[in-house]
Amino acid sequence: MATTQPNTQQFRLLLNEIKENVLVASHQKINLKQVVSSGSYIYDYKFNKAKYLADKVKRSSTELVTVIEKLHKANKNPRLGDTLTKIMVNSKFVKELYLEPAKVLPIIEQIERDLKEVEKTEQLENEINEFEHEAAAAPMQRPKSGETKMNFELPPLPEEISDNIKADVEELEKCFYSGCYRSSIVLCGRIMETALHRKYFEITGNDALEKEPGIGLGKLIARMSEQNIKLDPALPQQIHFINQARIFSVHTKQDAFVPSKNQAQATILYTLDVMGKLFT
Repeated sequence: MATTQPNTQQFRLLLNEIKENVLVASHQKINLKQVVSSGSYIYDYKFNKAKYLADKVKRSSTELVTVIEKLHKANKNPRLGDTLTKIMVNSKFVKELYLEPAKVLPIIEQIERDLKEVEKTEQLENEINEFEHEAAAAPMQRPKSGETKMNFELPPLPEEISDNIKADVEELEKCFYSGCYRSSIVLCGRIMETALHRKYFEITGNDALEKEPGIGLGKLIARMSEQNIKLDPALPQQIHFINQARIFSVHTKQDAFVPSKNQAQATILYTLDVMGKLFT
Protein backbone atom coordinates (compact mmCIF):
# COMPACT_ATOMS: atom_id res chain seq x y z
CA MET A 1 0.00 0.00 0.00
CA ALA A 2 1.44 3.39 -1.04
CA THR A 3 2.10 5.88 1.75
CA THR A 4 0.75 9.41 1.50
CA GLN A 5 3.39 12.09 1.11
CA PRO A 6 3.38 14.42 4.16
CA ASN A 7 2.39 18.01 3.44
CA THR A 8 2.36 21.35 5.22
CA GLN A 9 -1.33 20.99 6.05
CA GLN A 10 -0.62 17.79 7.98
CA PHE A 11 2.25 19.54 9.75
CA ARG A 12 0.02 22.50 10.60
CA LEU A 13 -2.65 20.23 12.11
CA LEU A 14 -0.09 18.47 14.30
CA LEU A 15 1.39 21.78 15.43
CA ASN A 16 -2.06 23.13 16.32
CA GLU A 17 -2.83 19.98 18.30
CA ILE A 18 0.42 20.25 20.27
CA LYS A 19 -0.13 23.94 20.97
CA GLU A 20 -3.68 23.34 22.16
CA ASN A 21 -2.62 20.58 24.56
CA VAL A 22 0.37 22.53 25.86
CA LEU A 23 -1.90 25.53 26.50
CA VAL A 24 -4.29 23.30 28.45
CA ALA A 25 -1.39 22.09 30.61
CA SER A 26 -0.22 25.66 31.12
CA HIS A 27 -3.64 27.11 31.99
CA GLN A 28 -4.50 24.26 34.36
CA LYS A 29 -1.03 24.48 35.94
CA ILE A 30 -0.36 20.80 35.25
CA ASN A 31 3.18 19.75 36.11
CA LEU A 32 3.83 17.40 33.18
CA LYS A 33 7.27 16.40 34.48
CA GLN A 34 5.80 15.32 37.79
CA VAL A 35 2.96 13.48 36.08
CA VAL A 36 5.34 11.49 33.89
CA SER A 37 7.74 10.61 36.70
CA SER A 38 5.06 9.73 39.27
CA GLY A 39 3.17 6.44 39.35
CA SER A 40 0.27 7.73 41.46
CA TYR A 41 -1.73 8.65 38.38
CA ILE A 42 -2.92 5.04 38.26
CA TYR A 43 -5.13 5.67 41.29
CA ASP A 44 -5.91 9.36 40.76
CA TYR A 45 -8.35 10.67 38.13
CA LYS A 46 -6.62 14.06 37.73
CA PHE A 47 -3.20 12.48 37.42
CA ASN A 48 -4.56 9.91 34.98
CA LYS A 49 -6.02 12.67 32.80
CA ALA A 50 -2.77 14.67 32.98
CA LYS A 51 -0.70 11.59 32.05
CA TYR A 52 -2.93 11.04 29.02
CA LEU A 53 -2.33 14.67 27.99
CA ALA A 54 1.45 14.33 28.37
CA ASP A 55 1.50 11.12 26.32
CA LYS A 56 -0.58 12.76 23.62
CA VAL A 57 1.82 15.71 23.33
CA LYS A 58 4.77 13.33 23.20
CA ARG A 59 3.25 11.29 20.36
CA SER A 60 2.27 14.39 18.38
CA SER A 61 5.68 16.04 18.79
CA THR A 62 7.41 12.85 17.63
CA GLU A 63 5.17 12.72 14.57
CA LEU A 64 5.77 16.44 13.99
CA VAL A 65 9.51 15.85 13.66
CA THR A 66 8.94 12.90 11.31
CA VAL A 67 6.71 14.98 9.02
CA ILE A 68 9.03 18.00 8.83
CA GLU A 69 12.03 15.76 8.15
CA LYS A 70 10.21 14.23 5.19
CA LEU A 71 9.08 17.64 3.95
CA HIS A 72 12.63 18.96 4.19
CA LYS A 73 14.01 15.95 2.32
CA ALA A 74 11.38 16.18 -0.44
CA ASN A 75 11.73 19.96 -0.88
CA LYS A 76 13.01 21.02 -4.31
CA ASN A 77 12.63 24.77 -3.86
CA PRO A 78 15.93 26.37 -2.76
CA ARG A 79 14.01 29.40 -1.47
CA LEU A 80 12.36 27.25 1.20
CA GLY A 81 15.48 25.32 2.27
CA ASP A 82 16.61 27.59 5.11
CA THR A 83 13.09 28.14 6.43
CA LEU A 84 12.32 24.42 6.47
CA THR A 85 15.63 23.79 8.25
CA LYS A 86 14.67 26.30 10.97
CA ILE A 87 11.27 24.66 11.35
CA MET A 88 12.88 21.21 11.59
CA VAL A 89 15.36 22.32 14.27
CA ASN A 90 12.64 24.01 16.32
CA SER A 91 10.36 20.98 15.95
CA LYS A 92 13.08 18.85 17.53
CA PHE A 93 13.25 21.34 20.41
CA VAL A 94 9.49 20.93 20.86
CA LYS A 95 9.96 17.17 21.03
CA GLU A 96 12.73 17.52 23.63
CA LEU A 97 10.97 20.13 25.78
CA TYR A 98 7.36 18.91 25.51
CA LEU A 99 7.11 18.59 29.32
CA GLU A 100 7.87 22.30 29.80
CA PRO A 101 5.02 24.47 28.43
CA ALA A 102 6.74 27.78 29.29
CA LYS A 103 9.68 26.86 27.07
CA VAL A 104 7.74 25.12 24.31
CA LEU A 105 5.11 27.80 23.57
CA PRO A 106 7.56 30.48 22.28
CA ILE A 107 9.18 27.85 20.04
CA ILE A 108 5.80 26.84 18.64
CA GLU A 109 4.99 30.50 17.92
CA GLN A 110 8.27 30.85 15.98
CA ILE A 111 7.45 27.71 13.99
CA GLU A 112 4.04 29.21 13.18
CA ARG A 113 5.66 32.38 11.81
CA ASP A 114 8.09 30.41 9.63
CA LEU A 115 5.35 28.05 8.49
CA LYS A 116 3.28 30.98 7.20
CA GLU A 117 6.12 31.91 4.84
CA VAL A 118 6.32 28.33 3.56
CA GLU A 119 2.55 28.16 3.04
CA LYS A 120 2.53 31.52 1.25
CA THR A 121 5.28 30.44 -1.16
CA GLU A 122 3.63 27.07 -1.80
CA GLN A 123 0.28 28.70 -2.52
CA LEU A 124 1.84 31.11 -5.00
CA GLU A 125 3.73 28.34 -6.79
CA ASN A 126 0.63 26.13 -6.99
CA GLU A 127 -1.37 28.97 -8.50
CA ILE A 128 1.39 29.73 -11.01
CA ASN A 129 1.56 26.08 -12.05
CA GLU A 130 -2.20 25.98 -12.55
CA PHE A 131 -2.11 29.14 -14.66
CA GLU A 132 0.78 27.81 -16.74
CA HIS A 133 -1.07 24.55 -17.44
CA GLU A 134 -4.08 26.59 -18.46
CA ALA A 135 -1.94 28.70 -20.78
CA ALA A 136 -0.20 25.65 -22.27
CA ALA A 137 -3.57 24.09 -23.12
CA ALA A 138 -4.91 27.27 -24.76
CA PRO A 139 -4.34 27.75 -28.50
CA MET A 140 -1.90 30.52 -29.41
CA GLN A 141 -3.82 33.41 -30.92
CA ARG A 142 -2.52 36.19 -33.09
CA PRO A 143 -3.43 39.87 -32.97
CA LYS A 144 -6.63 40.60 -34.85
CA SER A 145 -6.52 42.51 -38.09
CA GLY A 146 -5.74 46.16 -37.39
CA GLU A 147 -4.67 45.41 -33.79
CA THR A 148 -1.20 46.63 -32.83
CA LYS A 149 1.05 43.80 -31.67
CA MET A 150 2.67 44.41 -28.31
CA ASN A 151 6.43 44.63 -28.11
CA PHE A 152 7.81 42.06 -25.65
CA GLU A 153 11.43 43.00 -26.25
CA LEU A 154 13.73 42.90 -23.22
CA PRO A 155 16.84 44.95 -22.41
CA PRO A 156 20.18 43.13 -22.00
CA LEU A 157 19.85 41.14 -18.77
CA PRO A 158 22.40 39.75 -16.29
CA GLU A 159 23.45 36.29 -17.39
CA GLU A 160 22.29 34.76 -14.08
CA ILE A 161 18.61 35.59 -14.71
CA SER A 162 18.50 36.00 -18.49
CA ASP A 163 17.28 32.50 -19.40
CA ASN A 164 14.62 32.40 -16.66
CA ILE A 165 13.17 35.80 -17.54
CA LYS A 166 13.21 35.15 -21.30
CA ALA A 167 11.33 31.89 -20.74
CA ASP A 168 8.78 33.71 -18.57
CA VAL A 169 8.34 36.46 -21.17
CA GLU A 170 7.75 33.90 -23.93
CA GLU A 171 5.10 32.28 -21.71
CA LEU A 172 3.71 35.73 -20.93
CA GLU A 173 3.26 36.55 -24.61
CA LYS A 174 1.46 33.28 -25.20
CA CYS A 175 -0.80 33.82 -22.17
CA PHE A 176 -1.73 37.35 -23.25
CA TYR A 177 -2.62 36.47 -26.83
CA SER A 178 -4.53 33.39 -25.61
CA GLY A 179 -6.72 35.56 -23.38
CA CYS A 180 -5.26 34.17 -20.13
CA TYR A 181 -5.03 37.58 -18.47
CA ARG A 182 -4.75 36.37 -14.86
CA SER A 183 -1.87 34.12 -15.88
CA SER A 184 -0.26 37.10 -17.63
CA ILE A 185 -0.39 39.21 -14.48
CA VAL A 186 0.97 36.39 -12.29
CA LEU A 187 3.91 35.96 -14.67
CA CYS A 188 4.55 39.72 -14.56
CA GLY A 189 4.85 39.45 -10.78
CA ARG A 190 7.31 36.59 -11.04
CA ILE A 191 9.43 38.42 -13.64
CA MET A 192 9.48 41.50 -11.43
CA GLU A 193 10.45 39.49 -8.35
CA THR A 194 13.35 37.78 -10.19
CA ALA A 195 14.62 41.13 -11.54
CA LEU A 196 14.41 43.01 -8.23
CA HIS A 197 16.16 40.30 -6.24
CA ARG A 198 18.98 40.25 -8.79
CA LYS A 199 19.28 44.06 -8.78
CA TYR A 200 19.35 44.08 -4.96
CA PHE A 201 22.11 41.45 -4.98
CA GLU A 202 24.17 43.35 -7.58
CA ILE A 203 24.10 46.55 -5.53
CA THR A 204 24.34 45.22 -1.96
CA GLY A 205 26.02 41.83 -2.35
CA ASN A 206 23.25 40.37 -0.15
CA ASP A 207 21.09 37.52 -1.42
CA ALA A 208 17.63 38.30 -0.03
CA LEU A 209 16.26 35.09 -1.54
CA GLU A 210 18.61 33.07 0.64
CA LYS A 211 18.46 35.13 3.84
CA GLU A 212 14.81 36.21 3.72
CA PRO A 213 12.93 33.89 1.34
CA GLY A 214 9.54 35.37 2.22
CA ILE A 215 10.42 39.04 1.75
CA GLY A 216 7.89 40.95 -0.35
CA LEU A 217 8.58 43.33 -3.21
CA GLY A 218 7.51 46.32 -1.14
CA LYS A 219 10.01 45.49 1.60
CA LEU A 220 12.74 44.96 -0.99
CA ILE A 221 12.14 48.42 -2.43
CA ALA A 222 12.15 49.88 1.09
CA ARG A 223 15.50 48.18 1.79
CA MET A 224 16.95 49.74 -1.34
CA SER A 225 15.75 53.18 -0.25
CA GLU A 226 17.23 52.67 3.23
CA GLN A 227 20.62 51.97 1.64
CA ASN A 228 20.39 55.09 -0.54
CA ILE A 229 20.01 53.08 -3.75
CA LYS A 230 18.68 55.56 -6.28
CA LEU A 231 15.80 54.36 -8.40
CA ASP A 232 13.69 56.12 -11.00
CA PRO A 233 11.08 58.12 -8.98
CA ALA A 234 8.19 56.39 -10.75
CA LEU A 235 9.63 52.90 -10.24
CA PRO A 236 8.22 52.16 -6.74
CA GLN A 237 4.71 53.14 -7.89
CA GLN A 238 4.95 50.93 -10.98
CA ILE A 239 6.24 48.00 -8.95
CA HIS A 240 3.49 48.52 -6.36
CA PHE A 241 0.87 48.43 -9.14
CA ILE A 242 2.30 45.19 -10.57
CA ASN A 243 2.54 43.58 -7.14
CA GLN A 244 -1.04 44.49 -6.19
CA ALA A 245 -2.35 43.16 -9.51
CA ARG A 246 -0.44 39.92 -8.91
CA ILE A 247 -1.81 39.57 -5.36
CA PHE A 248 -5.39 40.03 -6.55
CA SER A 249 -4.82 37.51 -9.34
CA VAL A 250 -3.21 34.82 -7.19
CA HIS A 251 -4.94 34.85 -3.82
CA THR A 252 -8.48 33.60 -3.35
CA LYS A 253 -10.91 36.40 -2.57
CA GLN A 254 -14.61 36.50 -1.83
CA ASP A 255 -15.12 38.22 -5.19
CA ALA A 256 -12.92 36.72 -7.90
CA PHE A 257 -10.61 39.17 -9.67
CA VAL A 258 -11.08 38.84 -13.42
CA PRO A 259 -8.65 41.25 -15.10
CA SER A 260 -9.57 42.77 -18.42
CA LYS A 261 -7.34 42.74 -21.47
CA ASN A 262 -6.50 46.41 -20.85
CA GLN A 263 -5.50 45.69 -17.23
CA ALA A 264 -3.26 42.84 -18.32
CA GLN A 265 -1.76 44.97 -21.08
CA ALA A 266 -1.05 47.82 -18.65
CA THR A 267 0.62 45.40 -16.21
CA ILE A 268 2.81 43.98 -18.99
CA LEU A 269 3.82 47.44 -20.20
CA TYR A 270 4.73 48.51 -16.67
CA THR A 271 6.72 45.29 -16.16
CA LEU A 272 8.74 45.69 -19.37
CA ASP A 273 9.30 49.38 -18.59
CA VAL A 274 10.61 48.54 -15.11
CA MET A 275 12.95 45.94 -16.60
CA GLY A 276 14.38 48.60 -18.90
CA LYS A 277 14.88 51.04 -16.02
CA LEU A 278 16.55 48.43 -13.83
CA PHE A 279 19.00 47.06 -16.37
CA THR A 280 19.63 49.79 -18.93
